Amino acid sequence: MTDITPIHESKKHGTDNFAYSIYHSVIPINMVRYPLHWHDEVEIYYFRSGTALFTICNQKIVAKSGR
Repeated sequence: MTDITPIHESKKHGTDNFAYSIYHSVIPINMVRYPLHWHDEVEIYYFRSGTALFTICNQKIVAKSGR
């Protein structure tokens, strides 16, 4: 089995009372891509334009704006 510890994101998002954070990014201006990672919390992405490829439980999912 592959060791998944290096990609486990341990950063805390929000606070204990309000576990919610908003991050604004413009790809590729701010960053080229988000590094592969996982965590126990839910992560929600909102796209104003463009597309993204996610890998969730080894399944590739294409997300597009406006859908």
